[in-house]
Amino acid sequence: MKQKKSLGRKILREILRLLYKLCSRLWTYAKGGKPMSKAEIAQDKADYTRLNADERFKLDNAWDYLCLEDKYAQNGTSIDKQYFIQDIWGAQKVLEYKPSVHYDVGSSVNGFIAHLLAQKQKVVLFDIRPMDNQFDTRFLKAGGGG
Repeated sequence: MKQKKSLGRKILREILRLLYKLCSRLWTYAKGGKPMSKAEIAQDKADYTRLNADERFKLDNAWDYLCLEDKYAQNGTSIDKQYFIQDIWGAQKVLEYKPSVHYDVGSSVNGFIAHLLAQKQKVVLFDIRPMDNQFDTRFLKAGGGG
């Protein structure tokens, strides 16, 4: 039974990923942007491979997740302007006091909490909303977060 559920989730995740790509592409066109062409992707990969001398950063097509619209998108247009500055300000305030642990209720994980974790602040997060993601967060237990 568990394999069927796992397979169903994989299929659903793939459908959602494709739907996201389609919506992203439509949004890019609507804003007057353009995605990268196959030739540009090939050229960028060739340039990167030629210039990269570090074995740790070799490209592997198995891990490709191409964001075709990012190259020509304006930087910062998808930022939630309402919370961006507030999250930075709040993280600075917490870090000024250097608590051994910051207990947090309901803050944005991809904003405020991320700022704290980047500074190795240990965080305990409480939230009634489920955090259904596919991230491997085991590393957080060692140096911060978790």
